[in-house]
Amino acid sequence: MDLFKEINCMQPQPSSSEDPLGHKYFETLLSQCPATLQTMVEQPIMTTLPLVTENFTVTGIGSSEAHARFFVHLINHYTESKAYFLPLISFYKTDLKRKKDTSLVVFTQGMSPNAHIAINRRQLFQHLILFTGQTLQSNEVLKILYQERQTIIELPAQHEKGLLIRILGPLCGYLSILQFINHNWDNIIPPCNKDLSEVLFQTQNKGKSNSDYFLSNNPKNIILLLGSPLCEYSQNLAYKFLEGLFLPLPTSVDYLSFAHGTFQQWINDPKLIIFFTQNSSADIELYRRAYSMVEEAKSKTIEISSELTPPWNIFEYEMILNHLILAGIKKFDINQRNWPGKNLDYVIYSLGLS
Repeated sequence: MDLFKEINCMQPQPSSSEDPLGHKYFETLLSQCPATLQTMVEQPIMTTLPLVTENFTVTGIGSSEAHARFFVHLINHYTESKAYFLPLISFYKTDLKRKKDTSLVVFTQGMSPNAHIAINRRQLFQHLILFTGQTLQSNEVLKILYQERQTIIELPAQHEKGLLIRILGPLCGYLSILQFINHNWDNIIPPCNKDLSEVLFQTQNKGKSNSDYFLSNNPKNIILLLGSPLCEYSQNLAYKFLEGLFLPLPTSVDYLSFAHGTFQQWINDPKLIIFFTQNSSADIELYRRAYSMVEEAKSKTIEISSELTPPWNIFEYEMILNHLILAGIKKFDINQRNWPGKNLDYVIYSLGLS
């Protein structure tokens, strides 16, 4: 069965009348994540087009920024090629120089209007590589890009729409990046140390234990404390609190940076700290040192650990937070279908439409 047809046969989105706040649909998407990723593992999404360059300018916004930065990290860490991140706003009415030896890489799950700002400047680059949750059958721009022989990676997340927060798409994006790089660089990234879909299936228990404590303290301000390399591509972990619970965007800081201003400000007004930990000697040492700093203030803390080694642990962190956020939107009756300011954001969100 075709990958997209197989995934689209899963439980459909509840209607807005049945699910006015989007909570059931959130649950549906969350329940689909392990099986969807397992299907991607069994049927990798690949392009038959060869790499045109080995230099990359990479962009994305919102949850897609994390994908872009994940791509940059993997390219620079595991290969001899070079990649750098360029914010999407840098493509808007700016004087970009032509880069003949560079491919433009754009991440956009829903082909948002803003993503077209970068896509429309593809002629300044040797080639375009586009990761998207849309399909050739449903999008006219993709048909044009296909005719130009640009590289299009279709993620099996085209049915995820209608909620402000993204649940399935981010996970599909991370896996497609790993598969793309391993396909083009002969499996250069080590495989996952455990069965990915099984680990994700088990995250519900971790999510529940953390959400009970999180919700009982009703935090308004949060610090995410991160090790390396997670700190390079953790943007969507923070966005989950912003887009899911409409809380202020958490401060994301790595362990070393924590001692350079963040801790000093925090100790005057202690707020919840969420540690994202992994099983490495460096990370364990840094966690213990940071925890000893906050312990005396008797601050509220949560530790979210992963059984997976980097870069695979981003999947487990995402899923644990998805369960935590779901519990939060239920408790606080948050409307994910009609979020605050809906349609008012169109003044900027629509930029890029021709």
